[in-house]
Amino acid sequence: MSLLVASDFVGVYKISADNFSSIEDYINQYEQMYIRAIIGDENASNMLILANLTQKYLDLWNGVNYTGFSDLFTTNSGMKTALIGFIYFHYISDNFTNTNVGNVYNSNENSSNTDNTTNGQIAVNRFNTSVLNVREDVNTFLSFYNSITTTSTGSSEVATDYTILIPTTKYLEVGNTINVGGADYVVTAIDSDVSFNITASTGMDFNNSEVIWHPFFKSIINNLNIIVI
Repeated sequence: MSLLVASDFVGVYKISADNFSSIEDYINQYEQMYIRAIIGDENASNMLILANLTQKYLDLWNGVNYTGFSDLFTTNSGMKTALIGFIYFHYISDNFTNTNVGNVYNSNENSSNTDNTTNGQIAVNRFNTSVLNVREDVNTFLSFYNSITTTSTGSSEVATDYTILIPTTKYLEVGNTINVGGADYVVTAIDSDVSFNITASTGMDFNNSEVIWHPFFKSIINNLNIIVI
């Protein structure tokens, strides 16, 4: 199942409704390829198998405002916007031209050199904008949330089940590996922005421990490049 749908192509990416079936073919061909190129196979595989995206993937996909490096207000425009631009590039490049009522097939008989040049420049501009979105927004978001570190404020034990209090559970999910006091554990339950649970040996004290988790697998350094014509 694709994350994008034909109706996502609006505004400067407008596609005529008559060509929705055609753009869906392009979505099927290119969506997964670009997702994997941007965030790597592990992140992509996790993201693509979810029937409903979890919050971290929603923010990665749709975009989000957040307080980033140096406590600056930062915007992630989202992978969705970038993917629309990449797929639009391929769609327009394959002998289509943009009009104010959407995209119509540009037959060789009716096209001119000027039309083809304009058509190519439109496609390239959309692609280059998407490359910049990935480099400046998506990569910064992934870098900022490469790891989250906080300090526990208390812990309690029932047999080998520990509830550990922390001030934030941002992007923490059940099943994640989490480092508490220098040792790795698996998260078994979460009370949002209150606590999480792990299984550990009896008699341990996790109060005032450093807690670290990595919301995303280490992403690859993508090699998307600006196109110049």
